[in-house]
This record gives sequence, C-alpha cells and structure tokens, in this order.
Amino acid sequence: MDGTRRLLAVVAVLSGTAGWAVGAATATSTAETPRDTLVHGSMQTVKWRDVPQFGGKEAILYRSPDGRRAAGAFTHTGKYSFKFPFDEFAIVMSGSVKVTVRDSGVTHVLRQGDAVYFRAGMEVDFEAGEGYSNFAMFVGDEPLAW
Repeated sequence: MDGTRRLLAVVAVLSGTAGWAVGAATATSTAETPRDTLVHGSMQTVKWRDVPQFGGKEAILYRSPDGRRAAGAFTHTGKYSFKFPFDEFAIVMSGSVKVTVRDSGVTHVLRQGDAVYFRAGMEVDFEAGEGYSNFAMFVGDEPLAW
C-alpha cells in the first residue's frame, strides 16, 4: 500500500473507537512502520501537544519516510491566519470554522462532516468556534516542516 492510500485509509477509519494504533500498539506512524500496517483510531485518544499560535492542540499521526506527506488531528479556538506551505485536505470532525481566503475575500463556514482542500501558497484567515476539531492530510513538494 503506497503512502497516499495509507493516508486515505487513516481518513476512512477516523470514527473508530479503538484509539490511534499502529498494529497492536498505540503510537504515531513513522518511517519504520511496516507498509502493510494500518494506522487507525479516534480523536479522543491521540497524543496532543499545545500549539498556542493557533489557540489549540495538534497530534501528528503519520509522517512519510521522505517527509513529504503527513496526517494530523487538530483542535483550535479563536482567530488566526495561515499561509499554507503545503497542500492540505481536511475534514471537520466537530464544531465549525469560518474560513476567508485572502486573495478572493470569499468566506465559507465549515461544519462537522465538511471537507476542504487548501493549495500551497493560499493565505487564509480562520475563526474557529468552541469545540472545533479537524483531521488533515498534508502533501508537499519538499519535506514538511510541520
């Protein structure tokens, strides 16, 4: 299973209740993870770390061996801006977020179950409500600093 299909498999099982697991052990997938091992779990059992610049927490759940693909879970509240250094596909897991694309000025409100795709280089303003969380997959031309 290639990295892209593996990440899509992670997206497909997000509503599971077993906790994030690699094989039988709860963990984050790394370059050493066997290619036929499914990374899976729930938002309640990830290993969170604070990201004060976005008013929330993140958990990186997978990083490809070449560093150009990653997947993570995020919770945020409040206003923040971000210029995407990579492409990002995200699914809103809970709550809602108002997203304004700076170049066009167009605003969208994303709610639980909505999906969104941000292209590298986009500048976006976010306003996340209480209880907002998402799961995202990142793809870059160079290794991701995230």
